[in-house]
Formats: sequence, structure tokens, C-alpha cells
Amino acid sequence: MQRPPKGLPLVPVTPLHEAINRIGAKVAELANMRLGTSEQASIRVFVERTFTQAVLGLSHTETSIDQIAATQEAPAPDPATLSGPELKIRRALASIEVVEQAVEHRAALTTDLLRKIHDPFLDEASQPGQPNDASGAERNQPAGAMVRVGAFCQWADADSFKELNALEQSAIVVLRLLEIRPFEEGNIGAALGAGSLFTMRAGWPPIIIPRSLRNRFNPAVGEGLKMNTRPLIDLFAESIYDTLNSIIDFARTLASRK
Repeated sequence: MQRPPKGLPLVPVTPLHEAINRIGAKVAELANMRLGTSEQASIRVFVERTFTQAVLGLSHTETSIDQIAATQEAPAPDPATLSGPELKIRRALASIEVVEQAVEHRAALTTDLLRKIHDPFLDEASQPGQPNDASGAERNQPAGAMVRVGAFCQWADADSFKELNALEQSAIVVLRLLEIRPFEEGNIGAALGAGSLFTMRAGWPPIIIPRSLRNRFNPAVGEGLKMNTRPLIDLFAESIYDTLNSIIDFARTLASRK
């Protein structure tokens, strides 16, 4: 059995069956609604928008769902021409789409996938004659950071990591990436996107921390970096449960419009 990389936050010994069972009950409730294809597509858009709003909020960029919806529905311009809030919104929306596609293709977390989650427009924005591969992507990364990320990704694909539940996996991924901080900016969004890969593999939503729980994020990360992962695991469990409630409410609203 492979050992975790040095400095990896420890997983709490306390069982998390109760939180997992509560989430499972909500997943079952949603499944029992027997939603049609169009309703499922609407829910996917709803989740993408709420994820984008939550990630930007944690990064101190406040946006409304209406603003995100307007951006998502507008024709997509050349990414190289974007800046400011529109660029951040489109990048976050594209980021969760990258995660969705990775889940659909059962892709493992790798340095290349992390780069795409961090900046899905990187290759598109590259100018002719400039590298758009991994070496080009590393222009905005601290030296050696991706080597550490690569070592962690290898461990995250090992059986010893796969034996953990999705809450533990996602918390460890987020904490490790926030400890390494492989990018000059956008590390929170990249970490939450990568962590969501593991919650979504379990059939759960991505990690969407609502405004009401946002003030717990930084303290939980601080505790995690001191090897106490439980506060972040509990925050993720509560956030996922909250997201499932929101999805169910949204699905009921869709049903009432028929």
C-alpha cells in the first residue's frame, strides 16, 4: 500500500456514516423524482451557475445568478478578448464543464486535468508561435509546484486513496492543492474543481459552498493544514446536503411549470 505524500493532512478516525447516509437519502429523493431529459439538462445548468457563483464568492468576486446566466447564454467571444468579471465567470463555467466531462470519461486527476480545470481557455488564448502545452502552462506556476502536484495525483489514484469515502477524498485534494498553491492565482477555484471530481464520481453534486457557510471555509482550511481535516469534511458534507436540497427545490419548481 502506498503511503500519502509527506505533509498530507490526516483523515479523521471518526466514522462519517451519518453524514454520508444523509447525503445518500437526498440523492435517492432526487432520483425518485424521475426527471426527464430536459429537466436534467436544466438542473445541470443550475448546478453550473451555482458552482460558479460560489467559487467566485470565495475568491472575493461577487456575482448574481442572473449575471452568470446572462453571460452563459450570450454568444461566447474569443477568450483572448475577455477581461474582468466576464472572464472570471466564463472561466468558472468552463471549469465545471471540464470536471463534468472528466467524470463522464472516468478520467483520473492529473496535472494536465488540473491545468484545464484552472484555466480551460489556456490553449485557446495561446498566440501563434507560443507553446500551448504543459510547458507553456507553467508560465504562471511556481517552479517545482507541478512536480509536487504530479506526485500527489499518483497517490490519489492509488488503491489506498480510493478506499476513502468521497468526503475524505475531496477534502484531502482541496487541502493538498491549497497547500501547494500551484498557480499564481485561481487556486481556490482549481482546488474546488479538482475536489468536485471526487464528489461527482460518487453521484453527488460538485462542492458548492453557499454564502451562508462561506465564513467557515478559511478556518476549516487552516485547521486542515494543521492536519485536522474534520472541519473541512464537515463543511463539505453540509454544503453538499444544502446543494441537494436546492436542486430538489429547483426540480419541484420545474415540475410545477408543466
